Amino acid sequence: ASPDWAPARYLLGLARAQQDQWREAGAVFEALHEEALHETGALLGPYYAYQAARCRLRRGDAEGALAWAVRVPEVAVLGAEAMVIQMNALTGLQRWGEVASTAEQFLTRFPKGPGRIEVTFWQAESLRRLGRPAAVVAPLYRSIWAQAPGQSWAERSAERLEALAVAAKSPAAAAALRTYTAAEYGTRG
Repeated sequence: ASPDWAPARYLLGLARAQQDQWREAGAVFEALHEEALHETGALLGPYYAYQAARCRLRRGDAEGALAWAVRVPEVAVLGAEAMVIQMNALTGLQRWGEVASTAEQFLTRFPKGPGRIEVTFWQAESLRRLGRPAAVVAPLYRSIWAQAPGQSWAERSAERLEALAVAAKSPAAAAALRTYTAAEYGTRG
């Protein structure tokens, strides 16, 4: 086959993904990945696996997305993005313990990485759903509110903080959850 064939097929997969043809696009990337394992194009394998995972997630196949995302080596350029896909898939499957541990791994490895705000939100959400106290969960929601003004993650975090305040055992605890600090306003500004 021509050496231009794999890049052309990759572009075909991207074009199909752009048209929301997730199943067709995923089939292209999965086939390219399998071929890359046996050919000199193995360097592109992580890109194919990432795109295959993305397509699986977008078409609602969380288990398939997980299976493909783990094929992207952690040290690959797309390693952080693949972990975000894992996080979204685990969230969809409501595997909150795994969400919490994956979020912790991500935030340790990529403290300023892409998807950091989203991952922090899912870390807070998983801890909340695992029954952790507001004192553990609220600081995560507050940091999102402060660091991501104008983003939906900040709005969702503010809503979660209000829900924690409503559920608080005392008026003082509720007031503390509703009151942002000067430092948080400074970060937000």
